Amino acid sequence: MSLKGFRTWMLWMGGLLVLSTLTTGCNTELARARKLAGNKDYQTAILYYEKALKRDPDDLDALKEAAQIYCDELKNMSKCFEKSEKLYKRFKKDPKIQDWYKKSLWTFANNLYIQQLLGKSSKYLRKYLEIDANNGKVLYMLADARFRQNRKPPRKDDELIKAIKEFHLAIKNTKPSDTVRSKFDSKNKLIIQWEAYMKVAGIYDMWIKDKFLDWQKKLEEEAKEKAQKAAKAEKKKKRRRRRRRRRGKKKKKVEKPKFPVNEEHFKKAIEAYKAASKIPQSNKYKRTVPYIQIALFYAQFKGDNLEGVKWLKKAEQEDDTNLSVAGNMKMLYDRLKEEAENNDEKKLAKKYEKMSVVYDSKVASLRGQK
Repeated sequence: MSLKGFRTWMLWMGGLLVLSTLTTGCNTELARARKLAGNKDYQTAILYYEKALKRDPDDLDALKEAAQIYCDELKNMSKCFEKSEKLYKRFKKDPKIQDWYKKSLWTFANNLYIQQLLGKSSKYLRKYLEIDANNGKVLYMLADARFRQNRKPPRKDDELIKAIKEFHLAIKNTKPSDTVRSKFDSKNKLIIQWEAYMKVAGIYDMWIKDKFLDWQKKLEEEAKEKAQKAAKAEKKKKRRRRRRRRRGKKKKKVEKPKFPVNEEHFKKAIEAYKAASKIPQSNKYKRTVPYIQIALFYAQFKGDNLEGVKWLKKAEQEDDTNLSVAGNMKMLYDRLKEEAENNDEKKLAKKYEKMSVVYDSKVASLRGQK
């Protein structure tokens, strides 16, 4: 054999030796990992799985077994996500891989949601819905993230419309008893359907209030302009003094301008508040909230204080020690008294005044208790 031929043979044999060593090393590491995992020494086993994957990142057996340990045994969701995402891209219909991937997505989304990192949380929630489009908890969290990101001006109405749809999907895909962890208190569980209905109503409430504030501002500007014109006209008149006999004049009935509320938004807000009131709610204070909101809606946006009193009485039946209920009762009876006086209905005005005094005392008593 020539010198050149001998060198070629040696290089070829060396290559085979290296390849054999690498293969044997990989198989040895995988075998050790499996043996340690069989003995439930998962912390050490995962080190060998990682070594095997470092040598061959495409070793599907090592990848699946490592994912199983990270996801089910060690509960390391960061590594669980890393491994399961790689597997999911190749085996989307495998139920076990789906389960690992969903578990890690949920953990990331939930933790970010609680930390109020809503944009990042939404990213993982949307990935989760690609696998399970009808998960009520995830739909609620995604809708709530949209709502909280757009509830302050300048609002994106198209995002709020999406949130409403997602809240309704969350309601459809949950039971009245289903709960989700509160973003403020890990021990506190929120009833999904109740929260979703209240958020839907809250969106319509925001839209109506935006228009209401604009309307009030317009009225103030018109009143100011009118007063300025009247003051200028008065200056042009000559000042004359003359005695006038005082005669008892009947007060003119002053018609207050009515707010042109969006009837569709008003109706949908009321429907959502009523639906929330029917969801079993263990929290005594929260049971009264839908009734209080309905009462204030009628009083503020429709000018119907009597209808407001009717709904506050329902709230009072749920919790007769609620300071907010008593305070709003007094406010509405004061308004009803004023209306009766403007209409020259003295008997009715006295009746409402008496009720106002009753609730004024109740407010003082409840404040004293607190």
